[in-house]
Amino acid sequence: MITSAPSFMAEIEKHIADSAALASMSSRDRYLQLQKDNRYLESVLREQDRRLDALEKRLSALKNAKAKLDVDQAPPTEASSRDRELESALSRAERLFFPPTL
Repeated sequence: MITSAPSFMAEIEKHIADSAALASMSSRDRYLQLQKDNRYLESVLREQDRRLDALEKRLSALKNAKAKLDVDQAPPTEASSRDRELESALSRAERLFFPPTL
């Protein structure tokens, strides 16, 4: 699932204290609240990193699959035309050196 930025930010804002709430707290409570907010934000960042890694792996897999498909659907290359030329020459040489017997 990919979250949009506004809804993602709204979700974060629900979990962390705002300035007014912090202003009304004692120093100790403010410190504890900021520690809690920091842990929450770190967990959000870890989750986003995990999602990003998964998306990068998926993108890489799709690129590899597309490249493989492109190679499979590509027209014959010079190497394969060279192979046909060699097969034709080999066939002519076999007819010359080993004529069919009647």
